[in-house]
Amino acid sequence: MTPAEAFAAHPTTTAASPPAPPLADGAASGAAEPPADIADIPGYMARVGQAARAASAAMARAGTAAKDEALRFLAARLRAAAPALAEANARDLQAAREKGLAGPLLDRLKLSPEAIATVAEGCEQIAAMP
Repeated sequence: MTPAEAFAAHPTTTAASPPAPPLADGAASGAAEPPADIADIPGYMARVGQAARAASAAMARAGTAAKDEALRFLAARLRAAAPALAEANARDLQAAREKGLAGPLLDRLKLSPEAIATVAEGCEQIAAMP
């Protein structure tokens, strides 16, 4: 499966999502799906770690233009996913409140629209560097 195919098949992808850029070596994105059974967090985290290692290796081999394209794609994807990220973060915050997480830790968990925009802008700034 190509990165674009993996991205298109991902459940958070929408018709408005920008297309995934191909990696130089054609490696799959390796996106790990959240566990159907939340009790399997260790298994899920192991899959996420494996996917991150594979992506890291592919990006290490990629040229500057491919890395810049990936950063611009990430920025666009973050902006496109902002509403879904806000919904998921609201659920996380509610669950944390119900479990009695302290106020300062709740503040650290909160993902504001401004934070998402700042991360997206940072990706674009890095891509624009000579």
